[in-house]
Amino acid sequence: MFVGGRFVSTGEGIDTSAPGWELKVQVLQLHHGQTVRDLQHRVHRGQRGRVEADGSAGDFPYGYESYHLDPDWAAQLARRGPKPKKGIRVCEGEARWVREVFAWFVAGRSIGGMARELSRLDVPKGRRASTGRHGIQCR
Repeated sequence: MFVGGRFVSTGEGIDTSAPGWELKVQVLQLHHGQTVRDLQHRVHRGQRGRVEADGSAGDFPYGYESYHLDPDWAAQLARRGPKPKKGIRVCEGEARWVREVFAWFVAGRSIGGMARELSRLDVPKGRRASTGRHGIQCR
C-alpha cells in the first residue's frame, strides 16, 4: 500500500510523481511473476531430467556425496559449455552416523538426547553447516 512520498526506480522506469505509475507497477508485477514461474519450471525440468538419468540435481543429504561421472571433469570445468555431469553415492563416513541415529530412534531415544550424544562424540557436521567441525572425507 502506497501512503505518500516519492519513489523512483530508475531500473524499472517508475516515478510515483508521474501520472499512471500504478498501472506500470501492476504490469511489471505480472511480467516479473510470470518470468519467475517460467524460470522455476525450467530449473525443475532440468533437475528432474538429471535425476531421472541417475545423476545428481546438485543437492544431496547428509550421508551422500556427489561425484563427477567423467574422469576428465577438471578439463570440462576449465572451458565454456555445460557443467560436467555428476552422480550421487553413499558417503560411508557420514552414512555410519545416519545408521546410528536410526538405531537410536528405534531404541526410543529423544531427538534432544540424540543431538547431545552426537555433540558429545564430536561428530562432524555436514558440508552445509554454518558452525562447528565440518566434513568427513568420503572417498
